[in-house]
Amino acid sequence: MGIYVESSFALSIILTASLHCLAQTPSDTNQSNSFLTIRVRNAAEVSSGTLNRAIREAEGIFGQAGIPAKWLECGSTGTAPECQGLPGPMNIDLRIVVRTEAGSQGAVDSLFGLATPYEDGGVNAAVFYQHAQNFAKGGAASVAQILGHAMAHETGHLLLWSKSHSSIGIMKASWSRPDLRDIAMGHLAFTFQEAETIKGNIKTRARQQEYLTRSNQGTSDRRSVLGSADLAVQRSAAFKPEVLPTPKF
Repeated sequence: MGIYVESSFALSIILTASLHCLAQTPSDTNQSNSFLTIRVRNAAEVSSGTLNRAIREAEGIFGQAGIPAKWLECGSTGTAPECQGLPGPMNIDLRIVVRTEAGSQGAVDSLFGLATPYEDGGVNAAVFYQHAQNFAKGGAASVAQILGHAMAHETGHLLLWSKSHSSIGIMKASWSRPDLRDIAMGHLAFTFQEAETIKGNIKTRARQQEYLTRSNQGTSDRRSVLGSADLAVQRSAAFKPEVLPTPKF
């Protein structure tokens, strides 16, 4: 299983390294910038049937919480416009990998996958397919159901801008047998407070995206964004493969 391509990660960090200051920028957000897209990259070669069901699970979890988002499968030859280009505030890249994936300082989770949230941002996450398969051996929920919930969990870290876990709901640090039954019945969800925080943060992300779009039209603003390249390279260089534990029951 390959790891993140360092140059891609570095460039994605360039887009978000100055998000804290961007979050403070007032702007009338364009409607086209107000819809979050989660671009699912199937690096684990999950079957199309399982992946489609998992995406529907994740969509349902976000829909139940009232979180506006579009989940889009982006293959290596995907031609959809939303699949092209670097990730950014309103275009999150979520990779499905087998079991091991590149890790970095600030990455969270060792069971479902990993995400790299930081203040006012985060655009990359990964989910471990083999761990979803192992969880499914418990029999209460299918691989697709568990995978979809893990996808929502890791994306949740990015949208909550937090490494923290909850004592209840989908943002728990680990899932028990009762949680697997809740997954099967569609009852494992974001809390009301988490959903409200995510919706507020998406609005801020939309302003960030608009700012970046406009700044790319001006040389001086573009230089200010690209000025974070050194930091991006340092972060990407910190990515190292790691072997993660398998779930136990």
